[in-house]
Amino acid sequence: MAATVRILDEEGYQANERFLLRAPELSGLSAVDGTGKVAPNSSGSASWVIILTDEAAPQAPAVYKVGGSFSYTQDGTVVTVPLTPVSITVRPDAALDIKYFHQRDVIADDPFTTTIEPSIPYSLVVMVQNKGFGAARSLSLSSPQPNIVDNNKGLLIDFKLVGAEINGQQFTPTLSANFGSISPGKISIAKWLFTSSLQGLFTDYKATFQHLDDLGSTHLSTIKNVEIHEMIHLVQAPGAFEDNKPDFLVNDIPDSPYDLPDTLYFSDGTTNPVAAVTSGMIVGVLSPTSLIVTQTAVMSAGWSYLRVPDPGHGQYTLTRAVRSDGVQIYFNTNVWTTDRTFIGMGQQPIRENILHLLDYNSPGSYTLYYTVPPPSDTTAPVSSVAALPSASYPGFIVNWNGADNSGGSVLAFFDIYASETTWLQHTPSRSALYSGNFGHSYAFYSRATDASGNAEPAPFTPQAQTTVSLSNSPPTISVISNILIGAGETLSLNVSASDPDVQDVLSFSLAPGAPPGMVINPMTGHVSWLTSASILGSALVTTNRINVVVKDIGQPQLSATGMVSVVLHQINTAPRLAAIPDSYANVLAALIFTNRVVDSDVPTNHLTFALGTSAPLGVHLNPTNGIFSWTPSRSQANSTNLISISVTDDGIPLLNDTKSFTVIVNPYLELFLGSSVLRAGETGSIPISIVSSTLITNLGFAFGYPQSRLTNWEIQPTASLSASTSGSNNMLFVSISSPDGIGLVGTQALGQMSFVAVSNQLSAFIPLVFSNAIGVGIDGAVIPRNLFNDGRATVLGTQSLLEGALATNGQRYLILYGLPGTNYILQASQSLLTPSWMDMGFFSPSNFTLPILDIGNTNSPVFYRVRQ
Repeated sequence: MAATVRILDEEGYQANERFLLRAPELSGLSAVDGTGKVAPNSSGSASWVIILTDEAAPQAPAVYKVGGSFSYTQDGTVVTVPLTPVSITVRPDAALDIKYFHQRDVIADDPFTTTIEPSIPYSLVVMVQNKGFGAARSLSLSSPQPNIVDNNKGLLIDFKLVGAEINGQQFTPTLSANFGSISPGKISIAKWLFTSSLQGLFTDYKATFQHLDDLGSTHLSTIKNVEIHEMIHLVQAPGAFEDNKPDFLVNDIPDSPYDLPDTLYFSDGTTNPVAAVTSGMIVGVLSPTSLIVTQTAVMSAGWSYLRVPDPGHGQYTLTRAVRSDGVQIYFNTNVWTTDRTFIGMGQQPIRENILHLLDYNSPGSYTLYYTVPPPSDTTAPVSSVAALPSASYPGFIVNWNGADNSGGSVLAFFDIYASETTWLQHTPSRSALYSGNFGHSYAFYSRATDASGNAEPAPFTPQAQTTVSLSNSPPTISVISNILIGAGETLSLNVSASDPDVQDVLSFSLAPGAPPGMVINPMTGHVSWLTSASILGSALVTTNRINVVVKDIGQPQLSATGMVSVVLHQINTAPRLAAIPDSYANVLAALIFTNRVVDSDVPTNHLTFALGTSAPLGVHLNPTNGIFSWTPSRSQANSTNLISISVTDDGIPLLNDTKSFTVIVNPYLELFLGSSVLRAGETGSIPISIVSSTLITNLGFAFGYPQSRLTNWEIQPTASLSASTSGSNNMLFVSISSPDGIGLVGTQALGQMSFVAVSNQLSAFIPLVFSNAIGVGIDGAVIPRNLFNDGRATVLGTQSLLEGALATNGQRYLILYGLPGTNYILQASQSLLTPSWMDMGFFSPSNFTLPILDIGNTNSPVFYRVRQ
């Protein structure tokens, strides 16, 4: 059997060389070459492990198709089976550049003197820079504990780790540093502080790293470079270089005996050369009454390091340095003094007082401020371990404290003993966690040493005792489950916790995933978060689920977690609805206007409009755009209507605004002209009536008619009314009045209009159309709204007329207008272009009109005619 794996890039080119291929399960084989080919084998199964290399996705995600084929021989015939390609996405790797900076000089007790000299903490720093295009996740580094023996005196030098931090955040002192995730192009810095029992000089420091994959290959390591640098001092570049992160003054070029620095490594990964200056001039003389002098030197442009004799000569202590332009040099960081110079080779250090100063674009002149040191201290300090409970958990806190009796010195460190065995040596701490065994008893005492080297004698009896006899129980936590807060406000959340083990000390923390800027007090559990509108972005509301963790100090350490949902919402302001003016409306006439709203929230909330409960029937308000519309009915005339409109946003909480206004519906007057059917040359009449919503005393109206068809108009008013007519140009004017004190209201018949149809005319429907009307109320006011119902005169000559009509039940029918006693035939056709008339029936009206109901119902057009 033979097999091949093919890997193609997005453009279809073979990319096997960008991967490592392994076929560990193929019988008789352990690997394949870069092309993915496997030599023939008689039997066995094969599976490939595809391992990514840096070339697979150097700068951005890349998509590959993995396919291939395998072949075998059956009955002398070679059979090849293709493997269906599948797509895989490869993402870029991290590329880590690691730089170690070890402090050259370690100041501590000089074994060549009888005085115990204090230990001064010194630094070991590692800077990890991700130069790749992928994130380095869950990165941690470990360094071995220093353990050095001086060859001349054979003395064991004991190093103690007294502090540790990553990116300025302190963590429990340990030689393992957990960096978490380092994004592409980012830098993380870890710093350890050590103390040493003896002074010394680092002359050699090695750190090697090798990253192996699961198959034993170093080809895939994310660590690309490791450098070790001899650090003269941990400094901080000022001014434009300031980033609140440490920088490193380094000696990269050997220049015995003083190892002068030559390079400044910045916290952003860049470097700058440093010029060393070793000569200068002092202006002034120090004395107990004159503690200020001026140091001058010829300094180079850029970064300069000044190393000259200390004007204090060990008799006076430097407190600060100020440039001639008023800039203060960072004390004990960029300016410092030493009392010895290490030259290595097992030789004693040179006892000399040296001033060290680092500056950028130095003006060459500095004012140095000194103070008189306190008198020498020969009195031993005192210390004590705080009392412990009689019963403890396997892990318990031991506290101690001390004081210097001389009043002129400070405590340098403590030595803590547990059951006559040294537990902690040269520690500056005042408490620590002790891990004991169940059923065992422990006794403690302390010895303090001050900065002058005076050591406290050991006490005759233990200062504190306890027995490990308690087992640990988990704590419980209580936190409110839901909180609503506006963007820009500060969250203040109290978290409470308890532990059945009353001696347990509880600490609080936020689980990963808490919003940036949220902090918790590790002792009290109080959570605070200063929010802002920028956190929301374009959202109106976000929900943040926060996990608060409480831990005890028992063994094993136990914890409890409480969750709170913090709903952050936009701080809502109420919408403002513009004032709506009062208005008048007429019956059967639409009143329409658009409501205007101002909402200052950004983004603008969604707004919803609504009517108040007292809105009259028929009023409509669009809930989205606020358009108001109302067509009052006849029954709503003469009414005064108080209407309220509200607008509500969808913010948190919901806010609204309401405005009220009045709509007065005017009275109306509606006129009716009746209809009449008559022969040409005959006299006919039509009724006149009105409906008035208010009392009127006078009425005038006009309607049009064809003077060539209708003549001799007269009015016969009903009793108690007086009326007159006048006319010209096919228009008839009618005036009606009621007696004094008696008005017309509601439905009223006004009388009959008589006329003569001109003879010898064709049959026709003659409309009588109102053109104007004026009604005057009893108070003399004109009625503002008039409605008209026109009339009609149907004049019959020798021709018949046919009219379509629609019944109230929806049925269509015809009305035949003809002379009584005359026989007519109704015909129908579905087309007028090529008519085919069919007889529909014979009809003879008994008066001038005859309804023809049975004409059928169809959706197609039908044309009708009637013949005599």
